[in-house]
Amino acid sequence: MKTTNILICEDENLVADEVSRRLTKLGYGIAGIASNAGDAISIAREKNPDVALMDISLDGEMSGTQLAGVLQRDFGIPSIYLTGHVESEWITQADETAPLGYLVKPVEDQELALTLRYGIAQHRAQKTLRRKLSEVTQQANTGQKILSSFRSALASEARMDGLRDIIGGIADHYGNSILALTLPLDIL
Repeated sequence: MKTTNILICEDENLVADEVSRRLTKLGYGIAGIASNAGDAISIAREKNPDVALMDISLDGEMSGTQLAGVLQRDFGIPSIYLTGHVESEWITQADETAPLGYLVKPVEDQELALTLRYGIAQHRAQKTLRRKLSEVTQQANTGQKILSSFRSALASEARMDGLRDIIGGIADHYGNSILALTLPLDIL
């Protein structure tokens, strides 16, 4: 089974190292540790982690919530927040990024493990659902193209039937006229 790789986005080195140690102990791979958005984006581009464990406060000008939006939009990497921020303003910003979970520091190993496990399972299920929806949409589009082609062929056939009827009517009309002209000649 493939190891799930996690990008840790944390501006406090001691906390980042401790979280890394705990995740490794739980069986997760560490794609990298970043204290700012630039480093996180470089790691995301290079290592393509499965999920980001995101602190809301980061070094630099970009917040964790802004970074989570970039990672989701540009790389398809979802985030789970691990932060000490519980103010409603931060939670509202975090909610806008559709996180897989929200953990408040300090967090216990069991809570960390369960949130990661179910968050990642949810993300994989969503990816599978989107892929299947895309396949069904493609099949529906193909069906629409076939149906359109069939309708076009039927319309052509209907036009040909109409043309045959017109030609047949013309032939009947002129055939009867010719018959009317030749009938008196038979009497002679």
